[in-house]
Amino acid sequence: MLSSVLNSDRAIAVNIEIMRSFVRIRRLLEEDKSLARKFERLQRKIAGLIESGENNTGAFTGPGVVAAKPGPPVKIAPDAGKPLSAARQAEIERTQAGENAATLKAAQEKAAQDKAAQEKAAQEKLAADKSAADRAEAAKAAAAKAAAENAAKAKVAAQTEKERAEHDHQ
Repeated sequence: MLSSVLNSDRAIAVNIEIMRSFVRIRRLLEEDKSLARKFERLQRKIAGLIESGENNTGAFTGPGVVAAKPGPPVKIAPDAGKPLSAARQAEIERTQAGENAATLKAAQEKAAQDKAAQEKAAQEKLAADKSAADRAEAAKAAAAKAAAENAAKAKVAAQTEKERAEHDHQ
């Protein structure tokens, strides 16, 4: 119910974990008979409190029990703790499967978005690297052109100087 109200990936994940916890508890109770008997006694105790309508906070005291602040009485459904019907169990499993599928779909969409973002970043880096290489090539070409122009000017200047020297020598 949490996931349908909040409609977020986190709520869905929490709901799935809650359902899985209930399944693990049910399996544990099926495997450990002494624990199952203790659980049944606890269920009878709760049922007795519900039937009597008492808000008996002293009923749950003992070693390892942390006392809570008294609050308003909690209403527990009459069928609380009873085994689920096959139809209800199937409905829960369908819901879990749907939530698992939704979670999987969300994870796949997120992975696809992450991959697309990585590819875009790689393309942008490649474009930036190409642009930098193009600028470096252009700068190299400009430097070569300037060097060639300077060399030509130096050659003309040297030729002019040579002609002037020959002219002065005559």
